[in-house]
Amino acid sequence: MAMVLDAFVNTFIEKLADLIKDRVVMMSEVDDELQKLKESLETIICLLKDAERKKIQDSAINSWVRKLKDVMYEADDIIDLCKAEDGRPAEEEPPSTSLGQRVRCGSPLLSCFGSVPFRYQIGIRIRDLNDRLQHLSNDHLSFKLASINRQASISAITSKTSPLLPPDTTGSVICNATDTLVDLLNEGNGQSRRLFAITGMGGIGKTTLAQNIFNDSRIIDKYQIRLWVCVSQKYSEIDLLKQMIRGAEIDHGQATERAELEPMLRRAIEGKSVFLVLDDVWRADVWVNLLRTPLSSAMAIRRILITTRDRKIANQMGAVHIHNVKLLHEDEGWELLCRSASLQRKKDIQDLRDIGIGIVRKCHGLPLAIKTMGGVLITKEKSRREWEKVLDNDAWTMSKLPEELKGALYLSYEDLPSHLKQCFLYFALFPEDYEFLQEDLVKLWVAEGFVENEGSKLLEETAKEYFREFMRRSILQPNPGFGSTRISKVHDLLRSLAQFLAEDECAYGNALVSRQNCLRTVMLFRSPTTVLNESLVRLRCLRCLSLRGTATGSIPNSIGNLIHLRYLDLCSTSVSRLPETIGQLTNLQVLDLRFCKHLCTLPQGITRLCNLRCLDLFMAPLEHLPAGIMKLKQLNFLSGFVIGERDNVGNRTLSVCDLEELKYLDRLRHLRLDRLERCFSNGTSLLLNKSLLQRLRLSCTSELQYSEEETNQIQHVFDNLKPPPGLDDLIIVGFFGRKIPSWMQSSSLATCFPCLTCLTLTNFASCLQLPPLGELLHLQYLKIIGANSVISIGLEFLGDDAATSTVFFPELKSLVIAKMPNWEEWSLHRGGGGGGGEAEEEIAAAPERPLLLLPNLETLILGKCPKLRSLPQGLLDHATKLRSLFIEGANELKALENLPSLSGLLQTKDCPSLERISNLGALGTLDIIGCPSLVCVEKVDALKRLQMRDAPMERLPEWLWGLVHQPNSSLVVVVVCDVRLLERCIRGGEDWHIVQQIPAISLYTDTDRGSRYVHYNKEPVSYNTNFSTES
Repeated sequence: MAMVLDAFVNTFIEKLADLIKDRVVMMSEVDDELQKLKESLETIICLLKDAERKKIQDSAINSWVRKLKDVMYEADDIIDLCKAEDGRPAEEEPPSTSLGQRVRCGSPLLSCFGSVPFRYQIGIRIRDLNDRLQHLSNDHLSFKLASINRQASISAITSKTSPLLPPDTTGSVICNATDTLVDLLNEGNGQSRRLFAITGMGGIGKTTLAQNIFNDSRIIDKYQIRLWVCVSQKYSEIDLLKQMIRGAEIDHGQATERAELEPMLRRAIEGKSVFLVLDDVWRADVWVNLLRTPLSSAMAIRRILITTRDRKIANQMGAVHIHNVKLLHEDEGWELLCRSASLQRKKDIQDLRDIGIGIVRKCHGLPLAIKTMGGVLITKEKSRREWEKVLDNDAWTMSKLPEELKGALYLSYEDLPSHLKQCFLYFALFPEDYEFLQEDLVKLWVAEGFVENEGSKLLEETAKEYFREFMRRSILQPNPGFGSTRISKVHDLLRSLAQFLAEDECAYGNALVSRQNCLRTVMLFRSPTTVLNESLVRLRCLRCLSLRGTATGSIPNSIGNLIHLRYLDLCSTSVSRLPETIGQLTNLQVLDLRFCKHLCTLPQGITRLCNLRCLDLFMAPLEHLPAGIMKLKQLNFLSGFVIGERDNVGNRTLSVCDLEELKYLDRLRHLRLDRLERCFSNGTSLLLNKSLLQRLRLSCTSELQYSEEETNQIQHVFDNLKPPPGLDDLIIVGFFGRKIPSWMQSSSLATCFPCLTCLTLTNFASCLQLPPLGELLHLQYLKIIGANSVISIGLEFLGDDAATSTVFFPELKSLVIAKMPNWEEWSLHRGGGGGGGEAEEEIAAAPERPLLLLPNLETLILGKCPKLRSLPQGLLDHATKLRSLFIEGANELKALENLPSLSGLLQTKDCPSLERISNLGALGTLDIIGCPSLVCVEKVDALKRLQMRDAPMERLPEWLWGLVHQPNSSLVVVVVCDVRLLERCIRGGEDWHIVQQIPAISLYTDTDRGSRYVHYNKEPVSYNTNFSTES
């Protein structure tokens, strides 16, 4: 890690004050030295912010800062040792009525620290630190450092923080370039593969333009597969191929060799149109030697868009068109600055224009610089005074920075409060183009001690606010390949800035870490051959150690010597056991054991990790947890609480953790309970008092057969596991009781769970009906999978007041109902008979009682419901925002019609009885897969894209003729079919006259000689095929 002095010293003074207050060392001479240390630091802390700023320009100040950092690192180690001597974990939170009292825990390794010789040695070390600090304190007088009130500088910024992300910063320049490039990309259906390039200097907006194109509706509608791959300078061929295969929704399994993965990629995209973005390309070989062959051998439309700083790279890769992004003109830059700074009022835009233009000029028209300045200005008052402070900031004139980091980029760092500066410098530890998960950064920042304590608020919640603040300031940016802001990236120029400012305090590379004895953070990336050996364990100052994805198979007993360790990540390693000595890591806060597929037990020593905040056991095949987990009072994240069985081993009984221990874990906000079928506790109110709990997963083993006694028992257990009202996300898996848990049948469900936004019910094999979920007013995402015994869904699904209430599922955006083998009816009135009977129409349309039903539903997925006969008309009439409807395996479904609001995509797959699709006036894309009985598709006037995938298809359907002759038709048709249909559609074939009337059509088939295709475009006319009757 890299230290920001004033933030580190401020946190250290707080820890020191606690140590003195509690009289941990109990030796007057040492207490006196600690007090002296505290007073010395309090004297100079107000100078440290100015020192950090001036060290870049002044080598003498830089040397002084480095020496002071050495003192602080050593002092921090001593404080850890002092607290360990008292058997107390370091970095505890202060007592709070809402979060409980402090935790005290002993450490056998450190029991000798209570001896007088230890205290004497500690006293000597602290006295030496005080002497060094006194010399440094005297030296600062010659530097003329300015005194800055740290608290004032913090409050001026953090008071304006907001969970809101910045607005869309896409200006007119990007929009115009997008239109031009999309038109070029979509031209020439007859050419199966074409490569385009976006070039320009770093930070000029190449990725932003590519992202805008990638998410353009014309691209989404035209290509069956869209892939976004960030290449970077040091890319891994294997990782890149795996990423593309996953993007094509294929499982690459255990394949790890290029020879295995290339054919897999070829098969994954065979016969499908593909739009591929290769972002941040530094060498042409990623295309020439790696991707060109698998993307060429599959005969279908391929469009490749690359971004690169070097025009020569684009030429070497064979780009047919190169778009060079230029620096912005003043007016364009001002438009981008207004968007980035959320400047919307006309008065503000007029009043601040001259200052804003001045800032744009200092950014030299570079979009990244302008956006980061917007990120600074968004935290300021919209006044001339505040904007002039930014314009006149002396950070613009820092001369000893690398040229590409001067000005706006450095100012965006300098404007950060000190605690965020520490978090920013942490980005220097990660590889270029690293994809940051919010959860990972939150855990690391907390473990490193970067997160400031805000009373009773969980440190993790505060760290999430830090993450959002980086997003708001455009320092972290959402990954274009994902729809969520939880995954983000740092621009490589900002990463370079972090590396420059961190100097030699942190480094990324293949250096021999075992030679750096003072290392505090070690994270190994893409190092499958690295293992945890004795050389790593000798790094006694380590705070954070990540071995994720390495070949580590065993943990040495000496791991217990890393007494400062806060963070240990063994995710996706081959570790099969942990030593008992892990219990000596009493400062450990995060233990990540996800995907440790050989780890079947945990040592009893785990229960001594009294400062542990996160224990993640997801996908670790544990049989039980050791008894005593209840002692981990600091836990707020526990994924994988496995209910154990008390079996006899030899002459002793296994000591395993049972559900009752949850009573004592009051700080939990994320909890996953597994193997609940083993539970024989009454479970009374185990969860109800956990006011901080936000995410909960309750799971039984679904594959087992259960007796009547076990069925009654699980009913009792779940009835007594009522979650607290603050819950946000609930998942229940494998519940085998005959009735929904009593707390889900409550007539006051909305008041029981006022905050619930996500709900997943999976494998409810014995329940005859669904709970009244329509009453959950804030529910946004609902999945119901595997309710095998449900035959009908009616008003009970909406709620007990369904006959009189008028609001159901008001905020639901996504509804998934799947694997329902016996579900036949879906109705909105009592008495069954789905399909829109008179009673249903009466309920849906009564003028004195207007119905608000699923008004915000965007996506509806119905999968493998073979007996479902129809959709309820009353439901879909009211889902006015419905964009996507997916139906698979509905064997009895005969018609889909009268869905006027469905505006995006309808996909029907393996619906053998489906005969009619009609009156979908807003539908944009229709995807038909394996529906052989379909004889009518009509009244789809807005349809832009039709996909038909049916390998046995031998002729074009008759209804296609009607779609082609709709007024102003611009229909694009893609067909995967039998070779006989391909033969009919080539020039001169039996269906050629139909093909000629279609605006654009592509047909594909697989033969024993490979893939064959026909491409035809009406205007301008183009025709291309690799099929002949002789082949």
